Amino acid sequence: MPILIASLGLAVTEKSGVLNIACEGIMLTGALEAVLFARFFHSPWAGLLGAGLTGLFAGFLFGLFTVFLKTNQIVTGIAFNFMALGLTSVLNRLYFGLYETSGNAPGFARLHVPFLSDVPVLGVL
Repeated sequence: MPILIASLGLAVTEKSGVLNIACEGIMLTGALEAVLFARFFHSPWAGLLGAGLTGLFAGFLFGLFTVFLKTNQIVTGIAFNFMALGLTSVLNRLYFGLYETSGNAPGFARLHVPFLSDVPVLGVL
């Protein structure tokens, strides 16, 4: 589902003339902040809010560089992806340590949608 939402956002930005190569880095920073917010506030809703705010801020930075400062969109996107990869790796080690995983972050409960699980192609959701 998150990749579907990101691809819909990329389709909108492509129609506006912006080539957002930094989408992977924006998703990566949003994912880390979602786990941090969810663990800190003990709520998956806080994690969702943290991911949204982080994505908003990262998208603002990418737009600032590419639209207002007129930098190359591809170079800026690749640099943003490398920066996000390094930053999230370091922050993950700082917050969770070397051997701890983020598996104990609270998540959303399953949502049962009537008739959707009866679709033969989808199977059990």
